[in-house]
Amino acid sequence: MVIRAYKISFFILFIFALTSSACYKFNPIEGEVPAYSSVDDVLNPPDEFDFVFNLRTFNNYEGIIMFESNAVCDIEKITALNSLFWIERVYPGHTDKIDFGQLGVNNHQIGFSGGTTYHSWGNSNGIEDTGNFFVRLKKLNTDYEIFDLKL
Repeated sequence: MVIRAYKISFFILFIFALTSSACYKFNPIEGEVPAYSSVDDVLNPPDEFDFVFNLRTFNNYEGIIMFESNAVCDIEKITALNSLFWIERVYPGHTDKIDFGQLGVNNHQIGFSGGTTYHSWGNSNGIEDTGNFFVRLKKLNTDYEIFDLKL
């Protein structure tokens, strides 16, 4: 009986893991802003793109972004405005973080250092059926060197 309970528990965990790690590819309609799944690393993105988190559970979903050169970007939550979103830069010994929820904003401008890995996170904030959470990043013609808020 105990073995059967373990098998059932394993099966349930397997199904949960499978559904929470599902990967959905997004093919933009020609002429629209390209969309990238947070499941895939976004390396050297175009000047404007959507980053899509498929919020299927209440977990934190991570996406990786790396710009080729320094850039100042306007970042805007497009859908699921009650969802949580933050970006981190990990250093040896500490992590810098810009959290849209703590700032109380759905739109913010951030300076990104070229060649640096940034971890972006989405979370449904406990709201069921959030579905796809779109965040738009758009490079600005702002001088990175004199821009104040760098991550």
